Amino acid sequence: MTSPPAIMADRPDSIDLQDRIISSISDGGLWKAPLHVFERLTSTNTGLLERGNACVHGETLRALSQSEGRGRNGRSWFSRREMSLTFSTAFRRADCALGPEYQGTVAALALARFMEDNDVIPLLKWPNDVLVNDLKIAGILAESRSDAPDVVVVGVGCNINQTSADFVAVELERTAVSLAMLTGRHHDLDTVFIDILSIWQRTADEMNRAGLSALAAEWQRRDALRGRNIVADVGGRSIRGMALGVNDQLELAIRDDQGVTRVLRSGEVTHIGPLS
Repeated sequence: MTSPPAIMADRPDSIDLQDRIISSISDGGLWKAPLHVFERLTSTNTGLLERGNACVHGETLRALSQSEGRGRNGRSWFSRREMSLTFSTAFRRADCALGPEYQGTVAALALARFMEDNDVIPLLKWPNDVLVNDLKIAGILAESRSDAPDVVVVGVGCNINQTSADFVAVELERTAVSLAMLTGRHHDLDTVFIDILSIWQRTADEMNRAGLSALAAEWQRRDALRGRNIVADVGGRSIRGMALGVNDQLELAIRDDQGVTRVLRSGEVTHIGPLS
């Protein structure tokens, strides 16, 4: 693999970690592809995007810390060692029954199921965020490059071991929460990583068999927005209204302030109000 920029050192036990991941999944599945674990880099998404068409389906890049991780709309996602789980996986269109454009949604569902397995009740915020009590615990960013349109890179950032003081220090105490804060205990990141990939593999297999409507139904059961007043940003234009939920195509319906129902295929929800 050509090293992505700002990588300091490959982690010596990354091969052992990949073996543990494969052994934890019945047939290895997606994560038989290369796994690269690095001490630090700028962004896991950038690392895979720069490989473009050289990416293998399922190739995964994990950073123990990253300095220039990206969220939606250019927001930063900084992660410190032992605090956050940050990784990205490449998907090739020819190998995705649902299409790579839906793999971010599959990832969000897998993360929600992981939270549920840890006795945490998550909700899903369109298009790809995981919330607990309206606080963000995980986010997913799917990206592609114009010169490699058949490859989509899905980046995952998940708050695992931060304390409330950690979020106060970066002025995120009103918007973010971690798994440790919700469960009252510290979590081993390698174990969490393996658990999430195992659940993601099972979820991807299930959704590829069941189809898009089944994926939408799973989202609808965990919808954080339905019935709430929201503000959505679509191409720099704000739409205010009440969220009506996602349809079978995972599009978000909003009844705007003029009573007109709008269906959004893409965009960002920037504000969530109380239930109407």
